Amino acid sequence: MNGLDHDKFYLELKKQSEKYYRKTKASIIGFLVLGTFIYFYTAIVNWSNMASFMSLFIKYVIVGILIGCSFLIFKNVMSLIQKRKEIECYKTTHDKD
Repeated sequence: MNGLDHDKFYLELKKQSEKYYRKTKASIIGFLVLGTFIYFYTAIVNWSNMASFMSLFIKYVIVGILIGCSFLIFKNVMSLIQKRKEIECYKTTHDKD
């Protein structure tokens, strides 16, 4: 692996992998924070005082946001896995032992 440390393409792949790792970690943390906020918001709000349409709309918006965050996490994890596979493939074909 001594030769790979100076290979520009390998370093670029590693940099992209680290970028996707950070994006994945940030999206998971954001999902947890958003989910916690939504959980406490729904526990505090008195749903019986709202019109039924408004409470239903808010609940659907909350579910939509969480589903969107889940898809974002899935996309980032798949990109991270792809970059790690590219790095492993590049290592095996360019490793000078």
